[in-house]
Amino acid sequence: MKDRRITRMTTIMMVLAGAYAIYMPLSLLWWLVPFAFTDPSRWVSLANVDAAFIPMTTRALYFGVWMVVIVTGVLAVLAGMKVLDIYRRGRYFSEEAFRWIFRLGLMIVVAMLADTVLAATNTAILTLHNSVGQRQISFYIDNGDISLALCGLGFCINGWVLQIARRIKVENESFV
Repeated sequence: MKDRRITRMTTIMMVLAGAYAIYMPLSLLWWLVPFAFTDPSRWVSLANVDAAFIPMTTRALYFGVWMVVIVTGVLAVLAGMKVLDIYRRGRYFSEEAFRWIFRLGLMIVVAMLADTVLAATNTAILTLHNSVGQRQISFYIDNGDISLALCGLGFCINGWVLQIARRIKVENESFV
């Protein structure tokens, strides 16, 4: 049985998530493309970068590492939208819903781990062509990333447990 309030709320949330799925990568690419490819002065103007010329391979590496974060973030939003769509259609306890809850959690975990790894490699990539002794390697952990990764793990476990519970329910009903 579909609840109209749930249908209305999930529809509103899907619209907002869809807008974010468009805004987030575009805003990041708006900054990333000029930084990595079209405006070399942005790279060199950083306080910890002293190289006069940054090879295209290094720029492409930096862009590629950031793209992992962007793509996994968008995939997490799309997985969340899929869960909302399943709920909007009234399939609250379906196997499909539980699988997508698991995938949502997995994408959140991957996105947050990728962002954490990027933070650690970011400075190393930026200073790769500095003179000897001027290279910097730093490790930074964002509490927000860790918190979201733990929430993602919670989604994974919740989706997994719900899938098992649904299978047990179906199996028990087949005996009766």
